[in-house]
Amino acid sequence: MDKPFLALHMRELATFVAICERGSLSEAARDIGITPSGVSHALAELERHFGASLLDRSHRPSVPTVLGDIVRRHAEMLIRQARTMDTEVRLGGGALPNLRIGLIESLAVHFLPRFIHGLSKRVRGFSIATDFNSGLRRRLQERTLDLLIAANFFEDAGGLEQHEVLDEPFLLLVPRGAPSLADASEFKDYAQTVPFVRNSPNSDLGQRIERHLRRMRIEPDHAYTFDSVDSVTAMVGNGFGWAMLPPTSVARSLNHLSNTELRRFPGPEIRRTITIVARNGELGALPALIADASRSVFKEIYLPIFKEMMPHDLSEIRF
Repeated sequence: MDKPFLALHMRELATFVAICERGSLSEAARDIGITPSGVSHALAELERHFGASLLDRSHRPSVPTVLGDIVRRHAEMLIRQARTMDTEVRLGGGALPNLRIGLIESLAVHFLPRFIHGLSKRVRGFSIATDFNSGLRRRLQERTLDLLIAANFFEDAGGLEQHEVLDEPFLLLVPRGAPSLADASEFKDYAQTVPFVRNSPNSDLGQRIERHLRRMRIEPDHAYTFDSVDSVTAMVGNGFGWAMLPPTSVARSLNHLSNTELRRFPGPEIRRTITIVARNGELGALPALIADASRSVFKEIYLPIFKEMMPHDLSEIRF
């Protein structure tokens, strides 16, 4: 039986998808690591196979023709399936050679060593990058990272799979001996007269806190702004003002808590979710396995820390 589809090669299809994504043969060549002439040859082979032009070269950047768009859609599906097959087979028969993970900065101390140890039988090497949520997502989309351990869900998550790991309430941090701040009105007066030690407005954490305070009609004095949660907790512990942080962030900075009181937030609740994020279907079962491993780390390492430092019932930490 004649089977012309067997003449199709995955490398040529992947090359064509890269051309469509970049709109340029030279940029596609850089992305996939071959020469521009190799990209041109792959495109020519596909067009010869289908007997039609797949790329409208009169546009800048180039765009697929009607038939080219059909080829691209099917090629993307085949590539996703091939990646899933490759990952699942290698997970069954041995460890992945390397996994590029993006991590929110607050988890880099207690979480990361135990997390890597727990996955060492499935992944031989790790490349870890810490950044704000927005930077991590951009790098996942640019394919310089394979998986994220991020804060909160990406609401417009087309093409991404997300696995919730931990949901936690924000805490109020005040210097030792601060007023009771038992209700929202007392806190509002305090918050607008005592300096606010805030997280960078470039971070997802800082932005969420700012939005929550605006909803409460609180406009604190922004005397101090920091990228690092260590700096935030150190400033509060030294009496410079108050702050808001989730428990996993506070746990990073235990050395700065001797002169700090951690309290329930005296107002509408604000929470954060730790989430595993990956491109949909590309890593097979691995994102779900990583979510399970992450929950185990939080239960084993963080729950004892939370028990010592938090003014909450630990049932408010949700796995």
